[in-house]
Amino acid sequence: MRYRLVVVLLVSVTLAGVAQNAQWELRSGPRFWGATVAGRYMLSPPTVEGVETSITGLLSSAYESVGYYRNPDGSFFRVLEDGTDETDRGRVGYSRFDLVWQVGIQQGILPRHDVTADRAVAFLIYQGQFNHPFAGSEEESERLFFASSRPETAGSLRGSIIGGLAYSVVTTNEITRARRGLTAEVALEWGPPFLHNEVLAVADYSRSTLSLRGYLPVFAAQPTEGRNRFSAYLAAYGAVDWASGPSIPLAVRQSIGGRGPRSAPGGSVRGYRGGHFDSTVKAIGNVEARMHLPAIVVPQVVPGLVLYTDAGYYLDTERISPVDDENAGVLLSSGAGFFLDLFGSAELVFYTNYLWTEGDVSGSRWVPFSLGFGFHF
Repeated sequence: MRYRLVVVLLVSVTLAGVAQNAQWELRSGPRFWGATVAGRYMLSPPTVEGVETSITGLLSSAYESVGYYRNPDGSFFRVLEDGTDETDRGRVGYSRFDLVWQVGIQQGILPRHDVTADRAVAFLIYQGQFNHPFAGSEEESERLFFASSRPETAGSLRGSIIGGLAYSVVTTNEITRARRGLTAEVALEWGPPFLHNEVLAVADYSRSTLSLRGYLPVFAAQPTEGRNRFSAYLAAYGAVDWASGPSIPLAVRQSIGGRGPRSAPGGSVRGYRGGHFDSTVKAIGNVEARMHLPAIVVPQVVPGLVLYTDAGYYLDTERISPVDDENAGVLLSSGAGFFLDLFGSAELVFYTNYLWTEGDVSGSRWVPFSLGFGFHF
């Protein structure tokens, strides 16, 4: 475990970064056992006086472990209290190769006079995703995912069109690392069968997503020699996601949509593992207090503490579970974490979580350790 954490830390420092010239902007960042590269090309040199038209692109790939938490009949999997073997918990996970790509256009609507980035933009994106699950061994073939009737068990190739509007006035203090401002996004996603959604694991769906983020500084001690001493700010995130259609992919059921999908409700409510409580309607709310401590060795490496409370709601209009109570529910958790801000490009966060509602899989309310790349939002 220690070896893996060291590797993850080194990869996060090496891959996370930003390269930019007059018309190009390139960003890269880590995933667990993978990486993401995103770029943007402004059709004209950026200015603070006017809006921009940009071509955007993204390529992200990883070998990852993901979760599937349903029995073959569709009910939720739980470790029984009658002495079920610990190895049964491993049945909820499986390994896969994941590849995501995006190509789109972004049109500025409102200029932002403090920086050369538009305050409000409209976007239209084609997104593709390829997943290949690994079931080579007898042990892997017994995982819950491969015992399910999901068409994705043989792999999936999914395509969709995402359009919407986004607003952002967030800034980050380079020394204290405190954030300030607000972002909002509304996105509509359409995945018709003719968009290579009948090659593997047929998909035919649409979904709507609304998300909001806000940051408010509350205290900052005067920096010394360009180093943070102590600063704190509040952060909040909320999202609503609704999917419908005759063939909704598992990846859509397990996530919040938009330009940057995230796991939900499991995963977005910390302590509940990503992929759990997959559904067609999801609502998420996160509130945090983030405190940056004195910089370590160099001004660009800043440790800190985070306190949080998360809430989530899920409703499955497909009613996959034969247990009525499992087709809708509320999740609530609280916890604390320690993080490292690495050169303003990546954060490594270590959490401990307490679940106020039903326990996750094993029934335990306390999840002593979890690890994340970057702040939760």
